[in-house]
Amino acid sequence: MPVFEYTARDSDGKKIVGIIEAVDRQRVLSYVDGLGLLPIDVRSKKTPFWKKWLKVSFGRVKKPHLVFFSRQLSTLIKAG
Repeated sequence: MPVFEYTARDSDGKKIVGIIEAVDRQRVLSYVDGLGLLPIDVRSKKTPFWKKWLKVSFGRVKKPHLVFFSRQLSTLIKAG
């Protein structure tokens, strides 16, 4: 899901900056409005390359690999 950075003002005129994960820009605007803030700017925030790479490279661990790792770790701990 895309990440957005928003800038808004509260009732006292204080600047508020935040980050939210949402489906689209319109949902971010309605969320900020629901907080009682006046939205000023909403921008899409790019995901860093290394986060995308980690997600692709290190997906879920499959059950057979987890079982093998657990047995190996158990043997290692018993051996001291």
